[in-house]
Amino acid sequence: MDTPGVGGVYEAHTAATTAFLPSAHAVLFVTDTTQPLMESELRFLARATSAARAEGDDDGTVFVMTRADAAVDQATRLANTRAKLAEVTGRPAEGIVVVPVSSTAHHAYLEFGDDEDRELGNLDGLSDLLWDTLARRRVRVVLGDALGSARAGAEALLRPVEAASAALRASSAEEAQRLEDEIVRAQRRTAELREGRGWTEALRRDLDAVAADLRERARSGVEAIWDEVDTGDLFDERMLAEPQPILDRIGEETTDLVSDLNRRMTKRVRAVFTETARSTGLSLTGKESRDLDLPGERTVTGRLGTENLPGSALGQIRDGGLGAGIGATIGAALLGPVGLWLGSVVGGLLGRSRAVRAARHQEAQARRASLVAELRPLRRDQHRAIIEGVQERMRELTRAAVAEITALARQEDEALTSSLVGLREARTRTGAERELAVLAAREAELRRVLAEVSALETEVSALADRTTA
Repeated sequence: MDTPGVGGVYEAHTAATTAFLPSAHAVLFVTDTTQPLMESELRFLARATSAARAEGDDDGTVFVMTRADAAVDQATRLANTRAKLAEVTGRPAEGIVVVPVSSTAHHAYLEFGDDEDRELGNLDGLSDLLWDTLARRRVRVVLGDALGSARAGAEALLRPVEAASAALRASSAEEAQRLEDEIVRAQRRTAELREGRGWTEALRRDLDAVAADLRERARSGVEAIWDEVDTGDLFDERMLAEPQPILDRIGEETTDLVSDLNRRMTKRVRAVFTETARSTGLSLTGKESRDLDLPGERTVTGRLGTENLPGSALGQIRDGGLGAGIGATIGAALLGPVGLWLGSVVGGLLGRSRAVRAARHQEAQARRASLVAELRPLRRDQHRAIIEGVQERMRELTRAAVAEITALARQEDEALTSSLVGLREARTRTGAERELAVLAAREAELRRVLAEVSALETEVSALADRTTA
C-alpha cells in the first residue's frame, strides 16, 4: 500500500498514513538524500515500526534514500541517516541497510542506455532487496501451512501401514490383540474430541478471558483518549481556533492503542492454542487473528453554528455607549465638567472591553459545541471499530479453532479406522513375509515423503531466519 508522505505541510497526509499503520506487516521508509530526517519523520518511524510489529526484525523495515544523483556528499549523508535510524530502531548503525536510488538517473539509463546511469539509479539493487525481504518475511506464512498439511497427511497414511506391519510381526495372538486394543482406546479419545467433550468449554473459557481483558484495555484506552479531549483540548483556546491538532493526536494515540491490542491479541491467542494443542494431543496451528481496523478519517472545523452569532461590533457599540453614559454621570457628579468628559471616555472603554470579552466567550462556547458535535461520530466509530472489533475478532478465532480441532479429530479418526481395518485383515491373511515386504515398501515411501517434508521445513526456517547481510 502506497501511503502519503509525513512531516510535510499537508497534515491530512500524515493522518491518512497513521491510520493505515495497524494494517501494515512491514515498512518501506523513503526519505530524501538532500534533506536531513526531521524529528516528525523519526517519531512517525518509531510509531510505524511498532504498529507493524517490526521492532527487532531486520526485514521489518526497509530504508530508501531518493535523489542519490543530487547528493553532494552521499557517504556523509548516509552515515548521518543510519545514526538517526539507529537511535529510533535500537539497531546498530552498521547493521542498517539504506538503499540510495535515483529515478532521474534510471530514466536517463532507459533513454540513453548508459550503464553508469543504471548503477547510480540502483533500482535493480532496491528490487533485489525487496524480493529477498519479502521472501524471508512471507516464506513461513506461504509454505508453513502447506508443509504442515503435507506432514499431517503423510503421518495419517503411515499409521495404518505401521499397524498392519505390527500385526503381521506379532509373535502371538495376545500381542496382536494388544495392538488392536490400543487403537480402540485411541478411537474412543478421538470420538470424545469430535464430540467436543471438555476441550470446547476450556477453549471458549480461555478465549473469553482473553476477549474480556482486551475489551477492558480497549475501553479504558478509548476513554483516556477522549478524557484528554473533554477536559483539556476543548478548553484550550488554541485548539478551539485550530482544531486539526486534536484530530492528529486522537489519530496517533488511537493507532498506538490498536497496535498494542493487536500485539496482545496475537500473543495471548497463540498461548491458548498452544495449551489446547497440548491437552488434545492434536497439532493445532491456529489462524492468525485479523488486525483491528481503525475508524475512518474525519474532519472538524469548529465552525458549526458560529455563522449565526451576533457580530461583536454591535455589542461594543451598545456596551460602550452604556458605559460612557454611566461614566459621564458619575464623573460629572464628582468632578464637574472635566469629570463628565473623563467618565465618558473611561466608561466607554470599559463597556467596549466587556463587550469584547463577552463576544469571545460566546464564540468559544459556540466553537466548543461545534467540536463536540463534529467529534461525536468519530467517538462512536472508535467504539465500534475497537471495542466491538475486539469481540468480533475473538468470535472469529473461537469459531476457527473449534472447526480446526474438529477437522483434525475427524482426520485422526479416519486414520485410526484404517489402522484397525488393516490390523484385522493382516491377522487373517497368510503369506506374511510377502505382505510384510509390500507394507515395508509402502512405509519406506511414506517415510521418504516425511523426510523430504522435514528437509523443506528446515530450509524454510533457515531462509526465514536469514538476515540482511
